[in-house]
Amino acid sequence: MTSTIITNTTELFDTKSMTITPTIETQEILNRWEERAKVSKNVTFPKGENYIQLYESYMNQVENWTDADERYVFEGG
Repeated sequence: MTSTIITNTTELFDTKSMTITPTIETQEILNRWEERAKVSKNVTFPKGENYIQLYESYMNQVENWTDADERYVFEGG
């Protein structure tokens, strides 16, 4: 995943915008996570979430994942 932060500066105030762009690897991880959630009682996949929410969901449930879940999702095997 790549992210870009842009700061727009004016005389009165600054604004920032952030764009998160998934890579092919990011999509593959998400696909494997969703697959694993269908067969594992430890893993759930939150549909319809943005990337920040996906990360928060992962962090909230990571202690329930097995080593095999982690390997499959992040390494593909």
